[in-house]
Amino acid sequence: MRLSCVVLIAVTTLFTTGSAVTAIDRSAVLSTMASANLAGMNRVSGGEKRSLRYHGKENDVDKEDEDEDDEERTINVALLDDMLAKLNKSDPTLINMFEQLKTGKFTSYNLPKIADHSKYDDLRKAYRTWLYHHSG
Repeated sequence: MRLSCVVLIAVTTLFTTGSAVTAIDRSAVLSTMASANLAGMNRVSGGEKRSLRYHGKENDVDKEDEDEDDEERTINVALLDDMLAKLNKSDPTLINMFEQLKTGKFTSYNLPKIADHSKYDDLRKAYRTWLYHHSG
């Protein structure tokens, strides 16, 4: 029985020292990899040091594109007034104007702030009714 205990202790010792050596080797490799990545962290941009993020000029282009999209999705007040007049007269060309709004991907909920005025309530309701019941 003593012989089996000695063999068990010897095997356990060899196994733990082998695992410890492997763990030390892996931690050394990981630390060199981590320190190599840290070299690019201290970039200087415009005289100020940035340690967490580097903001390039690509972000400026994205902001300009968003502004252009907002400008394209506006509606002229004169167009709304014309549509309101045609609604009151039951003019059939109003459907063509509704089609134009639909191609601009407008729903009755995401119309521009110009159309939030209370005088356009009937127009919004008519557009909503047409959009959800008559358009294909």
